[in-house]
Amino acid sequence: MSSRITTAGVLIAATIAGLGTTLWTVATTEPAKLPVLDAMSAATASVKEFPNRITSWNSVAVQLIRRGEPSAQVAAWLGARDPAWVAEQGAGAMLWYSVSHQLALTTERFNPDFSRPESVAARSKAIDLLVDLSHKHPERMRYWHWNSLAWAWIRSGQRRFAQGALERTEQAIFSSAGDESDDPTPGEFVLGLNRLVSCWGDTGMADRAKQIALLHRIEGMIDQRGEATTGNFTYVWLAQHFFNLNEREEGFETLSHARSVYLAADPSVDLRENWRRLAGAYAARGHRDEALEAVESFAAQLDHLGQGVEPLSWNRAGWSFELLDASDRAQDCWGRWLAIQQKNIQSGATDSGSFYNLACGFALTGDPDGALDALDRAVAAGYSNVTHLENDRDLTSLRDEDRFQDLLESLRAKIADRAKRAQTPTRGILQRR
Repeated sequence: MSSRITTAGVLIAATIAGLGTTLWTVATTEPAKLPVLDAMSAATASVKEFPNRITSWNSVAVQLIRRGEPSAQVAAWLGARDPAWVAEQGAGAMLWYSVSHQLALTTERFNPDFSRPESVAARSKAIDLLVDLSHKHPERMRYWHWNSLAWAWIRSGQRRFAQGALERTEQAIFSSAGDESDDPTPGEFVLGLNRLVSCWGDTGMADRAKQIALLHRIEGMIDQRGEATTGNFTYVWLAQHFFNLNEREEGFETLSHARSVYLAADPSVDLRENWRRLAGAYAARGHRDEALEAVESFAAQLDHLGQGVEPLSWNRAGWSFELLDASDRAQDCWGRWLAIQQKNIQSGATDSGSFYNLACGFALTGDPDGALDALDRAVAAGYSNVTHLENDRDLTSLRDEDRFQDLLESLRAKIADRAKRAQTPTRGILQRR
């Protein structure tokens, strides 16, 4: 199946990244153009929009470190910001915390060395600034400030202090979840909870009992607030944490509770993502009957509400059935998906992605000639992702077809020729005589 990037997709992605809503202007004499933002501007825009995301601060820290000596760069960056915003967000503390993490990274990105002198020095500055903020302006301390302070103390070997900061983190995150003036989005709430759970884990405080107690508190929060699939704030997310702690009974109880909640819900309520995730959780643990029931419910919601963007599609439902050895049901779903692709073409779609999806539909439903004809049209319309062609499971039935192999070879040759011509210097049309 094709994954297409459209103009609308660029607009949405840029808006989410905090780059503004006016992305281009239309002129009568020039084509529309997207503005070019350098990496630092993009990182700064992101941290101003999402100050409670540690990833936002990390992005700024990376750019500052690349520019030179951290102390001077941090001071310059803070000096260029609104002083009120800097004070309200504890920006200096968060930035030094992120700098300390980036300076701990070696060539092994997932094995940071927090004992490196430069990382230790930056972390000490972060701790001093966060402690000062908590004393002078406790009202400004949000859950991400307390959580960052906890991690800083953990990495400094100050576990007693870290425990106090974690308790304040938990208090702050749950209280802010009910405060409309500082209410985190579902995604931000889950991000904070994930960091909190991990702090109590093996890489942090190694307090398993505290982790489990926290998960139970989160379960009560989900019961109270309901689920938010856009932020992974679901019973399935919670069950996964129980399974990670080898609390299998708790995990299956949570999945069973989720199943009961979804079955009792109003059919008009959109639970497509919930059923899909529940099916995956049961399938991953070998519970085929429960997984099949969940996929059937997923398919029923697709029938009632229609399909959405991936993974809420008939294609995905088909693969879910296929992987559970329910091939007849898989074919039913893929037939529905093919019909949608055919209707799309009949409505006038001529882009390469539409033809590619049509090819996938034919291949999945056992029509290799139709699939190969559609692939030819996709390539003619500009499709050129050879790697995707070679690995897309939708096209597995075509792998041994001579036409498919010929198409791959032809496409590779076109790409190689294009690359060669791009590297060849061009000569002026007019030459001196």
